[in-house]
Amino acid sequence: MLLTGRIVFPSGDRPVEASRVVARVEEVSRADAPAVIIAEQVQEHVVLPRDERGLPFAIDVRSASIDPRLRYSVRVHVDVSGTASVTPEDFISTTSYPVEFDAGELAVEVRRV
Repeated sequence: MLLTGRIVFPSGDRPVEASRVVARVEEVSRADAPAVIIAEQVQEHVVLPRDERGLPFAIDVRSASIDPRLRYSVRVHVDVSGTASVTPEDFISTTSYPVEFDAGELAVEVRRV
């Protein structure tokens, strides 16, 4: 199944390009355990759109990876610095974006670190 969405940048605070953009679906059911990556999309050397619509993403999630009893969330890292680590120039999602696989496109807001 394909989870689609858009990465939305703060108004007036958007980089021109990013070395790498990672959008992940994570299993987040257990509060006392690290999230488990279920699927991800990595975009390299991305020129970011200048309009307010945001950057589209599409994560291909294998149906066999999904357990309907568990909770899933989307996390985004826009790596502006090119370090693959989160640094002060980068943008990340800071809010939980629960996944509903049949709900249509998801808008994920990111903030500068």
